[in-house]
Amino acid sequence: FAHAHSMLWWCAMLVAASRVFRRLLPRRAAMAATVLLAVDYASVVPTVWVANRNALLAVTFGALAWESLLTWSDTGSRRHLAALVAWVGFGLLAGEYAVAMAGWLGVFALADARGSRRLAALAAVGGPVAVFLVTWAALGYGARGTTTYVDPWHDGVRWLTIAAWRMTVLFRELWFGPVEQTAFTRAIGAWAEPLVGV
Repeated sequence: FAHAHSMLWWCAMLVAASRVFRRLLPRRAAMAATVLLAVDYASVVPTVWVANRNALLAVTFGALAWESLLTWSDTGSRRHLAALVAWVGFGLLAGEYAVAMAGWLGVFALADARGSRRLAALAAVGGPVAVFLVTWAALGYGARGTTTYVDPWHDGVRWLTIAAWRMTVLFRELWFGPVEQTAFTRAIGAWAEPLVGV
């Protein structure tokens, strides 16, 4: 039953994302984006790994929030603005994955909305995120003592150091293909290890 439940959330995520894609992209591009999301490794893992199902919920609620933002931006309906706040909140309750989606929503609101609508959209997205982050920090949530996940709020310098290293490797992979243990990665690793305590 647990895997069937994950599959239902996966389907809900695809439907919600597809609705956003259809509003933002031409028909064929929206269909391609939906298919790519369906087969992408990033959506397969939370579907088959039951303990990671919350990622599917966070993305589903994030897509519903995006649709509410688009509708509110077109109509100015307070109902859709309230729905935006609710969907962002539900996404954050599902998991911190929704913080990234909220970032995208904020950028879109800055680019798309005008004047007081821009401020309202930013407040609708930023309000739940601020409550989430304050509560998260006050309750002491987050991981500590690992290099896999470093909390930027509790260990900012270490996080910046690891982020610089990971971005270097990421861009190297982007331009030159997957990173094997090469002289380049060994040199980067040797530089970063003393700083991050690997």
